[in-house]
Amino acid sequence: MDLVRFLLEIRWLAAALALLLVVHRIAVWMERRGWIYYRKPARHGYGAAISNAMAEFDAVLNPASEHRVIEERHQDAIRYVVDLSAVDDEDRGG
Repeated sequence: MDLVRFLLEIRWLAAALALLLVVHRIAVWMERRGWIYYRKPARHGYGAAISNAMAEFDAVLNPASEHRVIEERHQDAIRYVVDLSAVDDEDRGG
């Protein structure tokens, strides 16, 4: 009788492992499609938030730095517009 019980336990253990393998493969597939984060951790953008907070703190303590930040943002905006116009010219064949 003990042998029968042992074999039943082995069968249940094998079924549980097979179920875990199926769930694992589904989770890996969903991660590849970008639906979930399973094995690889999500990339959080905390670095930008901390950087922005420090820039605001610096602007309070050093008002000249605020003008530098505004000028850098203005230059970035100009670069962005120039890049868009270059792409637009390429689309027109010019």
